[in-house]
Amino acid sequence: MIRIVFLRVVRLILKIVFKYLRDSVSWRVIGLSLLLIIGSFACGIFFFLVQRNVIILDAPFGKKSVAQERARVLQEKTVIRKKIRYYFFKDERLEHEDVMLMWHKGNIAANLKHLTNNWITFLQDESLIKNGVCLESVALSAFNEQAYLSFNQSFLARSRSVFQKWALVESLFKTIRCAEIPIRSIAILVENNYMRDDHLDFSYPWPIDGFEV
Repeated sequence: MIRIVFLRVVRLILKIVFKYLRDSVSWRVIGLSLLLIIGSFACGIFFFLVQRNVIILDAPFGKKSVAQERARVLQEKTVIRKKIRYYFFKDERLEHEDVMLMWHKGNIAANLKHLTNNWITFLQDESLIKNGVCLESVALSAFNEQAYLSFNQSFLARSRSVFQKWALVESLFKTIRCAEIPIRSIAILVENNYMRDDHLDFSYPWPIDGFEV
């Protein structure tokens, strides 16, 4: 149908052109008129076909949206809910609490940061760690065997005894071990420097499974 209409319009245009030729109209005027008519007609046909979905435009922003959607779906597949056990010492006894956390498959640094900060928040609610403490960043060694945990401040209160401080560190390490995070040692930092304490030496990494309780 569109082809028949197009042929009829072209035939009409040719008749008009020949009429202008017989009347000695200049070739420049005829050429411009012809280009304008054909161009307008072609644009009309093009937009008509686009509107009828005969022609589908694949714009760059469309490709970007598809890529973003694929990334979102992939992220949903790699994030799961995992049962985690928080360990902590209370009244000189080792206690635990089971919780559910969002877990990133294969992302050790993200899991360490999320786990540690949630563990800190839990212990703050239990009044075992002062408020305001948080883990700011996590770095890993070349083969992911050693983790560097950098806090904004020390999570060990100066008023605590040696045993209480050690028990707090061991609680964190045991929580990480039982979450099955595959690291072998942890360096505890404050603002990217080894954490200082009056009783415990953090100038070197501590083994993740060195102090079983």
